Formats: sequence, structure tokens, C-alpha cells
Amino acid sequence: MLLSEVTTNKQINKKKKAPLDLDKQCGVITSTNNLPCRRSLTCKMHSMGAKRAVEGRSRSFNELLALYQQKKGQTAINISNTPSIQQKEEKVVIIPETSREDIKIDFDEEAENIRFAIEQSQPCPLRQKQTLYVQRRRKYHKVHDSLLAALTPKERII
Repeated sequence: MLLSEVTTNKQINKKKKAPLDLDKQCGVITSTNNLPCRRSLTCKMHSMGAKRAVEGRSRSFNELLALYQQKKGQTAINISNTPSIQQKEEKVVIIPETSREDIKIDFDEEAENIRFAIEQSQPCPLRQKQTLYVQRRRKYHKVHDSLLAALTPKERII
């Protein structure tokens, strides 16, 4: 085979990439080659926040994901309750010190909200303490030494 035949075969085997459809694909710019990700909307490589930040979609990311999951027959994840970054910023309200005294607090409602939050929380330890079994280790070494002494042949001096 000549060199020119090899290069023409490689050129034929190259697939042309379909145009990027941001309504069906991830679209997050990858750091390795600075090209948009061509995986589906459910791409596990990029975070939901990064996918929401992609500009150029015809609808919001949450709507597109719900439609995608309905088409695929998956149970739709209720992500409408998770506000986007912009909505989170809108909901933050800072109350000045002077007006905090004027707010009437319904203690029963606040206690109910706190109780509900505690019930719903599932705390897990950041690190579990390693348990050392000193007595068990000593017993293991005693048994190991006695078995080793019993099984090793003793040298006879003649």
C-alpha cells in the first residue's frame, strides 16, 4: 500500500459530526479541547449547574430535561423544586437590624418548621473513629505463636 492510499482511507473513515443541538445535548465547554460536550442532557461528566449555565437553549434546562426523560420513558426527576442559581439569588432577602424587632414570630410555626427539618435531615459522620481491638489482637498473636510452635519441626541434635 502506498502512503497516498493510507491517507485517503483515513480521510474516508472520518465521520462528520452532526450539528450541536443544545436542546438535546449537554453543551458544556470541556477544558481539554474547548469544544462543547456532545453527550445527552443526562451527562454525568458535568454538574447540573454547569448545564443550566449553557446559553443558547430554546427553553430552560429543567423543562428540556423533563421532556427528554418523558421521551426516554424514565421517571421524571422533580427538579422544578430545585431553584436555579438566578432564582436563589432573588430569594435572598437581608433584613436590616432595625426592622428585625418589628417582625412578629409565630413560635409554633417556627418550631414545627424546625422539627420537620430535623426529621428530614439524614446526617452522616464525616469520619468514623477506627476501633482498635487490643485484646483480640493479643489473643490472635498468642494463638498464632502457639500454632506456629506446634507445627514447626524441632531440630534433633545427634
